[in-house]
Amino acid sequence: RLVKKVFFATEGGGGGKGDDGGANPVRGNFQDTAYWNAEVKTDENGRATVHFKFPDNITSWQLLAIGATKNTEVGSVEVSLITKRDLVIEPLLPRDLRYDDTARLGATVANTTTKTLQTTVTFAAEGLDVIGVRSKQITLGPGKRIPVYFDVHTPYLDSAKITIKAQGGGYSDGVEVIVPILPYSVPETVSTTNVFEHTAKEKIQIPSGILPNQGELTVSA
Repeated sequence: RLVKKVFFATEGGGGGKGDDGGANPVRGNFQDTAYWNAEVKTDENGRATVHFKFPDNITSWQLLAIGATKNTEVGSVEVSLITKRDLVIEPLLPRDLRYDDTARLGATVANTTTKTLQTTVTFAAEGLDVIGVRSKQITLGPGKRIPVYFDVHTPYLDSAKITIKAQGGGYSDGVEVIVPILPYSVPETVSTTNVFEHTAKEKIQIPSGILPNQGELTVSA
């Protein structure tokens, strides 16, 4: 039989207060699907219990359970859950960066409490050169959100690990995201041929301004 929807509000990660003995938590496990199990067996009363840990997403989740008997009787129930924190960081980051780029990265910091929070926002970017300050102070009113930005320069690497943390009023949140760094270039292939009996010489001119650790030379006969 179909059971009506029931709505719950849950605090993901302990609500962001007093986590890990006062240390800033860092969220980095972001998933589209929180849990999937196609073989949950009920007891003789038709009841079953499953345990799982929510990913780090701050969002609403739709939980759907579908049951079936050996006689092909079916039923379902759908529940909406919300994972949240009192102090929330929402990253403002691009999908990727380019070599030798200068960009402004950051996050929106939201206060979902009924108190004004004096908040410290810190920025760390492993693989990027941070230009200027790495920490900023903001005042967040009740229910308010403020964007905070930091300037960076992109070196010749494959990816950057960006960590943004916020702490204030006994609440905290943190987000860790890996952003790929792509070459701002177009691949070019040049070939040459030669005929020889014992030895041959071929002059190869390497153009200026090429990307380090990129390209290759292939010789075949």
